Amino acid sequence: MAFIRDNKNIVKGDELWLFIGTSESTKPICFSTSHQLSRSLSTSSVSSKDHGNTSYVVPGEGSWTCSTEALMSIKGNGGPELENKTSYAFEELMDIYDSPDPLVYVTFGKLSKYNNGGIVDKEGAEEWTIGTPNWTGKGYITSLQASGGHGDTATMSIEITGLGTLTKNTGA
Repeated sequence: MAFIRDNKNIVKGDELWLFIGTSESTKPICFSTSHQLSRSLSTSSVSSKDHGNTSYVVPGEGSWTCSTEALMSIKGNGGPELENKTSYAFEELMDIYDSPDPLVYVTFGKLSKYNNGGIVDKEGAEEWTIGTPNWTGKGYITSLQASGGHGDTATMSIEITGLGTLTKNTGA
């Protein structure tokens, strides 16, 4: 019998990631510190005098956004072309934002193999990949910010507004 206090299925914040890309091949953002996926559903009131003092609503349009906060790095890892990157940093995100078609593909979920020690400068480290289930979609970079104060580490944030549906992938 499983008890509610059995916490083996709890996802640690370090394991939850957002990958992006200019094609369906998505990659992480360098030095991310947090990721967020938000979904919302608008509703329309269908209350009438017949309903008395009770409010009734029907579902309307759904929308989604995702965002990442990260320590700021100018260049990501990998080759000079966006498709050859193993991770994205501020310069590549600015290039996507400034492109004629700033559409990005996103994948959000738990890492398939989480290495508690990270992958920075580790011999034989595997690239991080997102396991299943995960959620994928397309969207536009609608906000990209960089900031830094005197004596602080510079940070950046990115927000992507979804275009269309967010699809659940189960790997089945």
